[in-house]
Amino acid sequence: MERTAISASLLAVCFVLAACRGSLAAPFCPAQCVCETRPWYTPQSVYHQAKTVDCNELHLSKIPWNISIDTQVLLLQSNNISRVTSELQSLVNLTELDLSQNHFAQIQDVGLSNLTQLVTLYLEENQIKELPDTCLKDLANLEELYINHNQISSIGPNAFSGLGNLLRLHLNSNKLVAIDSHWFESLPNLEILMIGENPILGLQDMNFHPLSKLHSLVLAGMGLREIPEGAFQGLDYLESLSFFDNKLTAVPKKALSVLPSLKFLDLNKNPIVRIQEGDFRDFPHLEELSLNNMEELVAVEKGAFSNLAQMAKLELYNNPHLFLLTAALS
Repeated sequence: MERTAISASLLAVCFVLAACRGSLAAPFCPAQCVCETRPWYTPQSVYHQAKTVDCNELHLSKIPWNISIDTQVLLLQSNNISRVTSELQSLVNLTELDLSQNHFAQIQDVGLSNLTQLVTLYLEENQIKELPDTCLKDLANLEELYINHNQISSIGPNAFSGLGNLLRLHLNSNKLVAIDSHWFESLPNLEILMIGENPILGLQDMNFHPLSKLHSLVLAGMGLREIPEGAFQGLDYLESLSFFDNKLTAVPKKALSVLPSLKFLDLNKNPIVRIQEGDFRDFPHLEELSLNNMEELVAVEKGAFSNLAQMAKLELYNNPHLFLLTAALS
């Protein structure tokens, strides 16, 4: 009998301890969210284990208050959040924040101050209309900014001030009509710029001049009809360039000639009529050239691809009216 009573007492103690542990743990994982340690890769593909709070697709109208302060990755994609006040201020260890597919109309409403360790920020598919000066100044360690598919029509000349460590900037599918080189003066280490699918009225000389370390530039779907000769001045390390789905009627060979490191060039889906002699002459590092889906292309002239020592891949697919001179490939 005494042994049975002792056992019952021990069992009761165990239940109490378990209940206490549960009550202590509960506030650190918001209801319906998933809290666990997951693999996380830096922009340089360095592997880490990161404490992750996943609150995606929960129809939340605000960020939960009871997120553990040691959270490193916070996922809030596909919710109904339109304003953040102080919910993020205690998350000083946050390295990745995903607020894509919410209802933010102003960058100031995202509550980004004090996130000094943030490396990756996703704000895709919101309704942000402008990026005013110094709006991201507190994100000193940010390396990736994804702000595609918003309504951005205005960017202040100092909007990216403080982002000296930024490596990747994705501004696709907004409403920009011009590119201001002043934007890039605060981004000396930028390697990837994706700014396609904006209704840009035209490029200007020295447009990207401050981006001396840029490796990849995407200018797809912008309605560009011509490229100024000096548009790419300063891009000595640019390796990849895409003009996919623009309105170019000729190869912009003078603008391309200032790119000594160019390896990959995409001119797919442009209304170019003829590839002329010398259009791609003397690109010492060009490895891949894509000239596909050109409805108006009728001819490739002899000598168009001369002296391309590194050329490994030339694509000329789905060009229904092309009469290809075989001598052009010799």
